Amino acid sequence: MTDFVNYTPIDLKSLLTNIENVQYNPSNIQSTILTALSDSSNGLINIVDPSNPFIFLLESACVCTTAAINESDLNTKRQYSKLAVTPDDLYLHMSDKDFVNKFAIPSTTSFTIMIELNSLLNNLVDSPLDNGKKVVIPRNTVFTVNGVDFSLQYPIQVLLFNNTGLYQISYDTTTMSPLQDLVSNIISYDFRNDSQGNKFISFVVPVNQFTVLSSQYTLQASTYFSQIVNFTQNYYYARVYYQNNNTNGNWVEIQTTHTTQVFDPLIVTALLKVVGQQVNISIPQVYINSGLISGTIRVDVYETQGNLNINMSNYNMTAFSTTFMAIDTNDNNAYTQAMNNVISIIYSDQIVNGGVSAVPFNTLRTQVINNTSGPINVPITGAQLDNTINVNGFNLVKNIDLVTNRTMLTIQALP
Repeated sequence: MTDFVNYTPIDLKSLLTNIENVQYNPSNIQSTILTALSDSSNGLINIVDPSNPFIFLLESACVCTTAAINESDLNTKRQYSKLAVTPDDLYLHMSDKDFVNKFAIPSTTSFTIMIELNSLLNNLVDSPLDNGKKVVIPRNTVFTVNGVDFSLQYPIQVLLFNNTGLYQISYDTTTMSPLQDLVSNIISYDFRNDSQGNKFISFVVPVNQFTVLSSQYTLQASTYFSQIVNFTQNYYYARVYYQNNNTNGNWVEIQTTHTTQVFDPLIVTALLKVVGQQVNISIPQVYINSGLISGTIRVDVYETQGNLNINMSNYNMTAFSTTFMAIDTNDNNAYTQAMNNVISIIYSDQIVNGGVSAVPFNTLRTQVINNTSGPINVPITGAQLDNTINVNGFNLVKNIDLVTNRTMLTIQALP
């Protein structure tokens, strides 16, 4: 390198301004600094050899500088909800209340289940604790009509008492579901005869329109647990379980959250992030390192079509099918297996008109910015009113919108 004594001092303010103009491009930053070096030495120093160690150090410094600027700029933008342009940005500003009704809500209807009595009597399994015999319809049983799945949330027990000969049909509430609150566990029933004189026990149960996508993974102590589940419809819910030697072969459900900002390090919690048609399930390493969780992880993702309008009385009996499914090994026992051998007829003559599709990103962004979610007993602002109406499946129309006289209508398409 040429020795020189006389040089022109670098104007740091001007140099900083030039770097600021190209701060997101490390190549341009490097070029700016080399130009400043050449100007300072009055052209005596001009590094043209790319293998020069100075060039490597300069490139490294420029890349690190650009990365730091990008990270700082990104973190600054993420502090403001109005600058959110992706779901990841918006998640940072969402409270637990903002996640309520964010995802799709399934429609609800009812199905009639008719079980042929002779077939039932031939397949009942002894249940000493109940002083009788019973079969159980598994909680994940799927009723399908024209390609649309409906499912249960609780197992249904059909019990015949030994001492009285009476039947009892009820929900098994040993494991509660966060997706359905039961008013009573007893299900009313009656007896029917078909045209050939076969006798059936008949009862009606409410069902929700969703499909369960179940996956299992092995938890490695040395590897951060993060898995992606793809779905094709609308995301509704996800439940996460673990199984190891300490659970006696049973699946134990853990808590879930959609925010990565706050979670209890002493209570195992899975972090969920829904982006597009994928849900990412991760478990913070703190739970794995502390030994709070190990073994096998099971993830049940519930997907739904959301808003649905079907008149099921238009379909004949052959359009209905049933799959007695026990995803959870806790439900897979002799009572649920016996149900596969019982002759049954399942149908519905109801009109399904309900459900809500997932909230689009732009709509959710507006709700978060306007703070329209939360424990609002009476909608006050226009944005809160509009959000409340949309959540209930209606659209808001301002028929008269004057300062002194405002009339609003809620509309919904007829089924």
